Amino acid sequence: GSSAERRDAALAVLDELDYRIAHVTVDNSDYLIGRPFGAALAEGDSVEQTRLGELFVEHMLAMVEHSQEVARRKLGRDIDHILLLHATASVAYNLGALLDALQERGFAFITLEEALQDPAYRLPDAYLGPKGLSWLYRIEPLSEDDVAWDDRQAEQLRSRLAEGGDS
Repeated sequence: GSSAERRDAALAVLDELDYRIAHVTVDNSDYLIGRPFGAALAEGDSVEQTRLGELFVEHMLAMVEHSQEVARRKLGRDIDHILLLHATASVAYNLGALLDALQERGFAFITLEEALQDPAYRLPDAYLGPKGLSWLYRIEPLSEDDVAWDDRQAEQLRSRLAEGGDS
């Protein structure tokens, strides 16, 4: 929210509705791939589906690596990350490839409850503003460089999507 009062009011409503907060540390722009992937799927364009699937995995791995770097810089250690995935066909079709790639890089998968046991998720939220940012960005010290990195990644993804023609 744009103010502490708005943020706290929204959190109170979520609490009242018995919603659980999952502090995403690996935020990303995977949603940008959703529409072009859906179009390739509808058109039966397997070449474009493959290209977009590879782009999805590449983008996600870059975001995971960046999140690890931010955690090490800000907290001095690795943490149990929480990965955001949007509900799109591109995620559904390529999730296995992503999980395999993460496992090959040494990641293990745990429940949300286990991840939230990490003390990093109990640090105060220092961000007020309109963006949905990684939890790692939201804790002190705030870094505009990290937000700018995300924006550059999204722009790079848009550019790579445009290389596919009608995407």
